[in-house]
Amino acid sequence: MAAIPSNRYTMKMKRRFCITLAVTVAIIAIIAGVFVFRPHPPSYQNRSLQSWLADVDYGQPPAKREAAQYALRQMGTNVIPFLLSDFRKHDSRLTWNLKRLLKKQSLVHLDFRTPDERIRQATWAFDALGPLGTPAIPDLVALQEQAPGYIPSALAGIGPTALPALFSELTNHVVWVRDNAATAIANAVYSGKITSAQVKAAIPSLLANLKDPDANAVCHAIEGLGAINEEPELCVPALNECLNSTNSSVVSFSRRALNQFATKTK
Repeated sequence: MAAIPSNRYTMKMKRRFCITLAVTVAIIAIIAGVFVFRPHPPSYQNRSLQSWLADVDYGQPPAKREAAQYALRQMGTNVIPFLLSDFRKHDSRLTWNLKRLLKKQSLVHLDFRTPDERIRQATWAFDALGPLGTPAIPDLVALQEQAPGYIPSALAGIGPTALPALFSELTNHVVWVRDNAATAIANAVYSGKITSAQVKAAIPSLLANLKDPDANAVCHAIEGLGAINEEPELCVPALNECLNSTNSSVVSFSRRALNQFATKTK
């Protein structure tokens, strides 16, 4: 005669069934949200936009990044709504924990990106698009305080058409926006994305930011002035004054910028 299952065993089986059912329903809901109810992102050479975004990310081999940059330009302005969505999207802790759980299951392959990966890859994608990203400028400006660590770099990546918006960020009331805008300008000049002549208009704001109460903002304003390396009659005296700062980083950045000005005059 077969043994009758104990109540404990029966409860354990029910609990396991409920967990499996909940996970299955969650998978179906997320798949439906991603593949059915949302607009389908563009693709290139039978590869998804998300796949190319992973390749354009910082730290990938140069050849892989260059191929991804080319692919993004081929997809063109069609990618902009999806890049902006990556800037706006913020999963709740519950949603993100659920995604992490689902990523561990083997029933269906789901490639979830962390919020930082999404926003970082979107930033590099705008750098790849360059002027093609111009239509996104108003939306990026609206998001600047939501993502102050990335929006200035995205604007700088678009290039000269985004400079008025980037200059305005130098006077933003949020210190991280001012800080990262100055860094983005410096990096864009160093990378050849924009020229010193094109960003000379930023000098008055950068000089004003030398008085910023935040030392990091001062350091990056100094960095911006050194990268632009124009109007020495205004910049050099201000940088010399920064040498009197009690902050060692401010002094170090000032010496470096002054050396850049001295090197140019030789």
